[in-house]
Amino acid sequence: MDFKVRPRVARPARLMRRLARARLVAVGLAVAALAAVAGCGGGGTGTPAAAGAGRADGGSVPAQLRFDAATVDGGRISGASLAGRPAVLWFWAPWCPICHGEAPDIARAQKKFGDKVQFVGVAGLGTVPEMRKFVADTGLGAFPHAVDDNGRLWSSFGVDEQPALAFVTADGEVRTLQGLLSEAELNMYTEQLVTS
Repeated sequence: MDFKVRPRVARPARLMRRLARARLVAVGLAVAALAAVAGCGGGGTGTPAAAGAGRADGGSVPAQLRFDAATVDGGRISGASLAGRPAVLWFWAPWCPICHGEAPDIARAQKKFGDKVQFVGVAGLGTVPEMRKFVADTGLGAFPHAVDDNGRLWSSFGVDEQPALAFVTADGEVRTLQGLLSEAELNMYTEQLVTS
């Protein structure tokens, strides 16, 4: 057989981003499948809150908030601690220039609404030292940032690109928006959480 060698073609940046997103989704699905086969659910910590047994006020914890994760600063965060109150989860990557550009808007929104809405960063697609540097460089240390190095949290909220925001109502309804929001849009959606 005679094989012809095709010349290497440069891939456009858009195709490369799609391939990267597809890999992230595939990894997330594989992790979810392994967890299901292994009988692991929720955050895998075995604690009632992480397993979704319920909140302290007797309400149930929405499925997407059944997680336990390390934070960029070395602590832990439980999604169950967010149940029963409005929350904004910001999905970002430390190398993402759009995330760097959006960071001041997120900081201002957190300062404006932080007494009524819990803000949580969800960092992925990078190393913890890179994530820690991003938080320090952008001045976003006023709220916790979960480390999502395996993509499980991103996947559970339907996120396959960054930046993205998930707006969670006090009763557990989740609305995830992917892509860059203007500061006015961010404030509008956050205000809706407060008034709903």
